[in-house]
Amino acid sequence: WRRRLYFFTSSQKFDNIVLSLIVANFLTMAIAYHPEPYENYNYALEIMNTIFVVFFNIEFFLKFSCLRLKYFSDSWNRFDFACVLASDVGLIVKSVGVAPELQPVISVLRIFRIARLFRILRFLSGVNRLWHALFVSLPKLMNVAIMLILVLFMFSVLGNEVFRFIKYD
Repeated sequence: WRRRLYFFTSSQKFDNIVLSLIVANFLTMAIAYHPEPYENYNYALEIMNTIFVVFFNIEFFLKFSCLRLKYFSDSWNRFDFACVLASDVGLIVKSVGVAPELQPVISVLRIFRIARLFRILRFLSGVNRLWHALFVSLPKLMNVAIMLILVLFMFSVLGNEVFRFIKYD
């Protein structure tokens, strides 16, 4: 049964289902509107978010049950697990009730709802390669930033020397 489950969870059909759930989840987050256009609008969005959390939990349990601890060897799976775990914690905290001093923590957990959108990179190989190229080039961009700061510092010293004796007005 694990072999069949593995072939199902690694199939293109399963990936397309997960991708469509991610896009649908993104669209439900995008239609949040304040103030509510009608009564219980945000409540309906929260119910839809809960349904998506359940679906993503099912995806995690299906993959984890066939891969066991090998599930965590893939970085995308670890990212998926972090998103699912943060969504679960946010859902639990929201259902228990939120103290005003915990509101910033809940806001951070909501960021993970948005981070699910990065899971699309897993399925789009061209964008995934571009994303990887960006991260590979970041150290080189830091060298360029240091050079720009150095040039900016030189011009500020030059401006200070040239315009030192000019009075305002």
